[in-house]
Amino acid sequence: MKFNLLIACCCLGWAASAAGAPLTLEESLQRAERQSSSVKSFEMAAAAADELVTMRRAAFYPTLNLKASYSLVDNPDRLIIYGNSFGSNLPSRDVHLSTGDRDSYSVGLYLQQPLYTGGNLTHSRRRAEYELQAAQSDTAYQRSQLYQQVKKTFSEALAAELQLQALNKSLIAIREQARVIRERLQEGSARREDLVAAEQELSRTETAWTRAENQAGMTLSRLRKLINAAPDESIEPVGRLTKTRLTVPLNELQALGIQKRDDLKALQAKVSQSSADIAIARSSYFPQVSLVGSYQRQPETAIARSDVWKVGAQAEWNLFEWGRTAAGVRRALALERQESYRLEEERKNVGLEIEQFWRDVKDAESRLHADENALTSQEYTLHRILDRYREGLIKPVDFMQSEAALWNAYATYLQSAASLQTALANLERASGTELAPWLTHAPLHQPDFDHIAARLEQPAQPDLQAQETKTAETKPPEAGTDAAEMPAPARQPSGETYLLQIGAYKSQENAERAIQSLAHGGRQASGLTIVNESGLFKVFAGPFSHKEDALRAAADLGAKDFIVKVNHGS
Repeated sequence: MKFNLLIACCCLGWAASAAGAPLTLEESLQRAERQSSSVKSFEMAAAAADELVTMRRAAFYPTLNLKASYSLVDNPDRLIIYGNSFGSNLPSRDVHLSTGDRDSYSVGLYLQQPLYTGGNLTHSRRRAEYELQAAQSDTAYQRSQLYQQVKKTFSEALAAELQLQALNKSLIAIREQARVIRERLQEGSARREDLVAAEQELSRTETAWTRAENQAGMTLSRLRKLINAAPDESIEPVGRLTKTRLTVPLNELQALGIQKRDDLKALQAKVSQSSADIAIARSSYFPQVSLVGSYQRQPETAIARSDVWKVGAQAEWNLFEWGRTAAGVRRALALERQESYRLEEERKNVGLEIEQFWRDVKDAESRLHADENALTSQEYTLHRILDRYREGLIKPVDFMQSEAALWNAYATYLQSAASLQTALANLERASGTELAPWLTHAPLHQPDFDHIAARLEQPAQPDLQAQETKTAETKPPEAGTDAAEMPAPARQPSGETYLLQIGAYKSQENAERAIQSLAHGGRQASGLTIVNESGLFKVFAGPFSHKEDALRAAADLGAKDFIVKVNHGS
């Protein structure tokens, strides 16, 4: 058919324009982590904090310094001994002793080992270790945020591609529907109101398709930015959207989130870092004691030796400094309380955030389930309409309208699946916990479009065993109707009986479920059989001797939509 050929051509053209290098979710996460500038900046902060720890540890060990000097003076050094310094006429006059050297040099080694600092070195090292923990936790949290953005964007891009295909096929079907109505209007077999309604639906679908196309392009651009794709690199997200169910209770997830979330770990490390600052400030109350030693090499003179060794202890104690140490301690205490209050408030916010995303997941699960029911219902309706269309009981435009509705329902279903994956990614980031142990996966419902297209291409074949009677021509009598009030049944050829068809389903399981639903309704559902005809599983009741008996059975079963078949020779 021209209609199906047009669909195939448009789909092939769209697929060719959107083709690119396949990209999985795992590859996207790896590329984003390797090339993310934000994560790299936090990694550099962690590397700097690690080096600070090394510096603080080195302060515990002795330091050895080499010092050298060379001096050139205009006159050599001298020593004056004044007359009569040691007694009468000893010496009798001033004596000038000179080294005779106008230049001098000095080379020495100086050793210093801290012995006692009032805890300054110990707490400085601990502070550096807490700073490293905070930097590492900040890096991990930044990485989890990046993962959440990639997972969210990837699922949206995957769903957008499938949704765009569904809307594209729906748009083709609605355009064909409007074309048929225009032709019928020219022939005088359609109303102007039908064309107006079809054009309104076409305008609405075109707007939805344009919006979906823009969203798909923008989502793909965000994904390209996250993985730092080259400007000329073409990518195509590949994977499967699944129907996911979360089983973890809210209170358990909140407890895990407060315990494992990396930004809370970073804040806790900053509180410990502020506590170390208090101890460092208090160390100024105590003396600073060090062991010092030196070896010096210099020119030997009458008053200086060539080699000099020195070993000693050095103490420094601030006795009065106008309250500077006390102010430093109070400042450190205030900053420590500030970090503690921030941590307490952030824990409350994390609990609320986890609850919000947990409820978003449950809401997305409910919407996905409702959209799946709407999709399967629309698919069942399309199969029934297709049966009537192949039997010549309805017009082609009615089938096109139902087919477009199925594609729209499928697009909505895919969007709900993407929303669920987005909510799960948000919850995983908010809780700081891998949700895989509490997730169950099931494949999304996939309408059998190939089967529908194949049945549509098959020529309509009259049933040699039975002829169908339209429901509209024979409405079921209400239960309890007196047989005397009904018109007398028409004479029927000898051997004819009647069958009541109350459903046609794609699978036998659905047909059996329909029989069970009738039984659960308190009705007598015995005597129902399932027959496989033309790839559909049909539920029959009967046979009945008269058509009126079949209609009464339909009323007793509560069937709203049914077909009465005449069975010849049974």
